[in-house]
Amino acid sequence: MLVLLPLAAGALLAVLARHCRGPEGGDARDALLFGAAGAGGMAVFSAELVGALGLLRRGPIALAWAAVVLAALAGHLARKRAGVAPAPSGADAGRQEKAPPVLLAGAMGLFALVLATAVFAPPNTWDALTYHLPRVAHWIQN
Repeated sequence: MLVLLPLAAGALLAVLARHCRGPEGGDARDALLFGAAGAGGMAVFSAELVGALGLLRRGPIALAWAAVVLAALAGHLARKRAGVAPAPSGADAGRQEKAPPVLLAGAMGLFALVLATAVFAPPNTWDALTYHLPRVAHWIQN
């Protein structure tokens, strides 16, 4: 049940973004991007805040996510009561803008560097294999 809180927060932030754009702009991709960025920002912010307070446990993290879900839901309901309809997809919703070639080249360069690092420099020190990787596996299991 607690695992669904971040997904609900992202979905509600996307719906709220769709409402806030008004009838003149924004499509579903923009709303989804806003929801994902908002949920990611919330993950970082809540982990840093709860960690700084020394409360990095399941309960405080769930409480932080529940607060975001409730705030996004309250914003959505307030916009709905005010009579603001979600932005329509529009006539050019199927049209996709092309990314600049420099951006694509940069993304491909970054991908190539990460791929080369993963292929040619896997974690093979005793510290990584006996301590860090088992910790990651244990974290995933929890």
